[in-house]
Amino acid sequence: MIKYDKEGKEKLYDYIRDHREELDRMDRVEEQAALILLGEQGRLKELISERQRGEKEEVRMRPILTELIEYMEAKGEAQGEIRGEARERERIMKLNQILLREKRYEELERASADKAYLNQICRELGI
Repeated sequence: MIKYDKEGKEKLYDYIRDHREELDRMDRVEEQAALILLGEQGRLKELISERQRGEKEEVRMRPILTELIEYMEAKGEAQGEIRGEARERERIMKLNQILLREKRYEELERASADKAYLNQICRELGI
């Protein structure tokens, strides 16, 4: 049994990605259980509805799970980018505070215009 927290959710997505063929053979009850376990019922229902409107054949989990995995991976990448940008802003704020406190205005101006110098001075100051 996978503990359902952030790490457990990642393990579940990995399992789904690695066992797509087996999951494609799930019956309706198993499919509904998978939706609930994923915590992505809204997105999955949306994908199912889109497929049902566009196709008359029975909706299979494999393509839906593939789309869901792609969606979650893109969502994770976007969240990672947001976190990275936030860390970079925090680093620049710390640098600005240090340089202002020490009245190193020329270095502050240079760091704001030159990314290589910004990285260099951050390394020097341990930021």
